[in-house]
Amino acid sequence: MSDMRVARVQRIDEAMRSEGMNASGDIGSDMVLDEQGNVLISVAGLRYAQGIMTGQPVQLRTSKVVRHVIELDTVRWAMYDQLMTKTKGKFQPGENVENLRMLCAWLQSAMNRETRKGMWVHSEAYGNGKTTVCEAAVAVMNWARSEFTKEELVKLRYAANIADEMRSGEKNAAIAHHQCYGGDLMLDDVGSTTCEVQHYGNRIAWVSEVIMRRYDRYRAGNGLMIVTSNVPLNELHTLLGSRAADRLNEMFCFLEWRGGSHR
Repeated sequence: MSDMRVARVQRIDEAMRSEGMNASGDIGSDMVLDEQGNVLISVAGLRYAQGIMTGQPVQLRTSKVVRHVIELDTVRWAMYDQLMTKTKGKFQPGENVENLRMLCAWLQSAMNRETRKGMWVHSEAYGNGKTTVCEAAVAVMNWARSEFTKEELVKLRYAANIADEMRSGEKNAAIAHHQCYGGDLMLDDVGSTTCEVQHYGNRIAWVSEVIMRRYDRYRAGNGLMIVTSNVPLNELHTLLGSRAADRLNEMFCFLEWRGGSHR
């Protein structure tokens, strides 16, 4: 591995250690040391930088497909790498350290197909980083899919854009429907724009429709979904209607992202 990549890994390692995010807390157990005992880089960072997700492939019991088991340390390191990149080195979890731990644990389970539940990240505060952290999670997931599993990538859609597309004509509405209903999806900023649109004289509660259709996919074992929203959880029944909102607890884990605006 080049000196430049080693330096990058070292910067991420230092940021993680300063926030107490190295997995075990015991540097000797998860770090690569030189002959003098100085810390070089973390094992997770080394694997990530070299493009190695695990030491040994695992044979699935239900099929002949061999997949990589993604380790939690690697997921945490990859998340930090993405977050530091997206914030130009300024990312600090602050009061969200435990939230970041939980998000990484969920992400590992989702990437290993050990959970079908999605993640709903909410906060009444604007600009506190919930979109950035979810975009980082999508980037990590898509990196692993591109490099290893060759699965369809997670799509990222913004609620305001979808609402505009559904208003703007039959072709755009059809595209928006297809992108929301098929495959795995991150839907950003639910509640930032109207959840109902007029389409050729018909009033469409499009967010509720997305939830209902993706609930059927969830029950069938596919269609992972990540959502960000500023809407308080106790107002979701009003926003989505009781029928769609009632399905959320089954479909999602909920994470309240803390802190004020970073803008």
